[in-house]
Amino acid sequence: MRVAWLIALGVAITVAAYIGFRLPSLYAVTLYNITLEDGAWRRGLLGTVLAPLFSLFNYQYWAMAIVAVAFLVCLLVITFIVAWRSRWDAQRLLLVLWFLSPAGGFFFHEVGYADQLVYLMFIMSAMFVTQSKLGLASVTLSISVLIHEITLFTTLPLIILLASLRSVAPIRFLWFTPPVLVGLVLAATPQMPTNRNEELLDSLSQRLAFEVRPDAVTLFARNLSETWELGFYSPIAGLTKVLPLMLVSSVATVGLLFLLRNQMPLGRMRLVVLVALASTVSPYALVFFGWDFDRWMFLGLINFLIVVVLLFERSDAAPSVAAIGLGLAPLMLLYYVPLTYFDGFTPRALNLTQIERILNEPNKEFFKLPNDRLNGE
Repeated sequence: MRVAWLIALGVAITVAAYIGFRLPSLYAVTLYNITLEDGAWRRGLLGTVLAPLFSLFNYQYWAMAIVAVAFLVCLLVITFIVAWRSRWDAQRLLLVLWFLSPAGGFFFHEVGYADQLVYLMFIMSAMFVTQSKLGLASVTLSISVLIHEITLFTTLPLIILLASLRSVAPIRFLWFTPPVLVGLVLAATPQMPTNRNEELLDSLSQRLAFEVRPDAVTLFARNLSETWELGFYSPIAGLTKVLPLMLVSSVATVGLLFLLRNQMPLGRMRLVVLVALASTVSPYALVFFGWDFDRWMFLGLINFLIVVVLLFERSDAAPSVAAIGLGLAPLMLLYYVPLTYFDGFTPRALNLTQIERILNEPNKEFFKLPNDRLNGE
């Protein structure tokens, strides 16, 4: 039966890849080349680690695209492993339907963004938690914060939830403070001076074998207050957009906890409820730090999926139809509150005419080099 579920998951992933896959954007690969040495204390660690590899390939776009796709493939492999090892078929059903939903296509569309590496680091941290190695989990999360500070709003709450579900001793939760301290240090670090930022943009333009996205470089020269002053960015507009999905996800989480209250061997239910809700809601707080509102909605969907899978795993009985329905509720809302793709791209239509056209020119459709942020053709 598990083999059948894996086949179904493979079909769902194939559909999602068809709908949303594109090569990593120039914005994403530009960020891959900004290092700690450039003065990028936040988000500069990944570029620092990858710089020697990219230099071997003369900073060609393809080298960076392969790295980005490797991160995505690793997440897919982990998804299959989770599906195989899951305790209940309900968890496998959620994974299959998640990839068949609009979230699945967006997962492939987001290839190249540091988010996918952040969740890979989460998997590593989760493995350490299950082995009671909270110190190593803390180190992994701290490194993840240096890769991208969204760790504090996405995977850190999930790790705390996992520790809560495993009844970790209260004193050991102190291990989760170092990632927060790293985040606070990064927040206190001054932004890159304007002249140095301009020098970095010139340096990247000369070094990289593709068009550099200036907006990926200038973000390092802005602080939060300057970001809020940008004319096209409104945190209130962002909150308004994500609010329906946040509310539905929150209600679904509370409903799941209520349905599973007698099926979970928990001695600290209040803590689990609090952390599960925090894990569900916290990604949406990112609307106050940046204008990628659809991206924050997507991260909220990922967190909700992981919360549901973790709660089902701790259940002593197979989840009910009502519990499965609650786990699917946010995905159903995507058909009314759709995720907008970046850079002018749109989800591919799943019809015979479109499929035939794509099969005639697959290289042009899936592997065309990006050239302009607003050109999805």
